[in-house]
Amino acid sequence: MASILTQNAFRSIYDYMFRVGALIGTTTRPAVVLEEINDAVHNGVAFQVDGRDSLTNGSSFNFMAKVGALPLHFIDFTLETTDGEVILELYENPTITSNGTAVTSNNKNRSSTNTSLTACYSGTTVSSSGTLIARHHILGTGHGAFSAGGSGGFGGEWLLKPDEDYLFKITNSSGSTIQYSVNFYYFEK
Repeated sequence: MASILTQNAFRSIYDYMFRVGALIGTTTRPAVVLEEINDAVHNGVAFQVDGRDSLTNGSSFNFMAKVGALPLHFIDFTLETTDGEVILELYENPTITSNGTAVTSNNKNRSSTNTSLTACYSGTTVSSSGTLIARHHILGTGHGAFSAGGSGGFGGEWLLKPDEDYLFKITNSSGSTIQYSVNFYYFEK
């Protein structure tokens, strides 16, 4: 039979913990509990990359993350578009022919001097995209002059391997040129 923690029992446990805390000097400030992502920001190991551009119908744009020596906790890759359908794909281990243009990763703790171990690039060219590990269709709404863009991406945590390349491929299949913006949020531990 399960026992129920009564208010008096809870108070006794709390009093005991307070006395133990007094012995080791921790009663002046309560313990602070942070989620892992918040802890990463406070420790200066959380980063963000963003950008925007246009993309003609039927063409693709590649963004690459060359993960450093630590695993990359990929939290969010969000894509917003002005029109129609866009396909967002994530590939592992692409065959790179050109890295493209280096993109700055901004530390989310503005007091930290830590830099990202992961190198990010835009406009990466590949001879092979690698292994497809995720795909997301971002659908617009309406039609013709009454169409609107959409937003979506890869949310939830992915744990990417150290010392591996990952390719984010954006393909415009809307029927017209679109404007898009991306936001890549991750931490390294």
